Amino acid sequence: MKQKLFLPALCLALCLAVLPARAGAAYTDITDETVATAAAALEGMGVVSGTSDSTFNPSGSLTRAQLSAMMVNAAGLSNQVSTYARKTMFSDISASAWYNGYVNLAYSQGLVSGNGDGTFGPDTSVTYGEMATSLLRLLGYTSEQVGTVWPLDYTAFCDELGFSDGLSLGAYDNLNRGEGAVLLYRALKAPVSGSEQLYYETIEGVSSVEEVAGS
Repeated sequence: MKQKLFLPALCLALCLAVLPARAGAAYTDITDETVATAAAALEGMGVVSGTSDSTFNPSGSLTRAQLSAMMVNAAGLSNQVSTYARKTMFSDISASAWYNGYVNLAYSQGLVSGNGDGTFGPDTSVTYGEMATSLLRLLGYTSEQVGTVWPLDYTAFCDELGFSDGLSLGAYDNLNRGEGAVLLYRALKAPVSGSEQLYYETIEGVSSVEEVAGS
């Protein structure tokens, strides 16, 4: 399921090396250092984007469409989005929607799920349980490893990995954009299923990203 990220090693290393300064300069509406670091790192890697050149809207709702884009970018699959945008898979998403290709691709890769009735709910807020499931799928974990009680087993598994440290999140709580950035950033530093290798260490062409693990 998981693909390697193909990113210029020098660019990524520089982005990670200057996180504190970049975070403060790039997004003027982020005051929390943890969120600022996560948002700057993910933006530098092309995984997320702000709502403008200087704002991130960390307290804004994280939608299912946005989660799909985050997962596709984090999986290194963004070059396939245009192909998946040629069709519609859900009745409540038009072919012209910016997120159509992202949703279709994320769904096809098993990184997100539909509602079971042919709809996706692209503007619906993402719960911690939903994002926990996406993150663990990104890392290659299966329900056999995580547990069969959804979403509690998934959020508990993420809690054990330290994804939610410092965040007050229940399995059914809606996430804001800042919380989503922190959770995904921490997932990049988590072990891939069946290995001691951390996710960021699977990024193609990157030889040294100790700044990520030590942030």
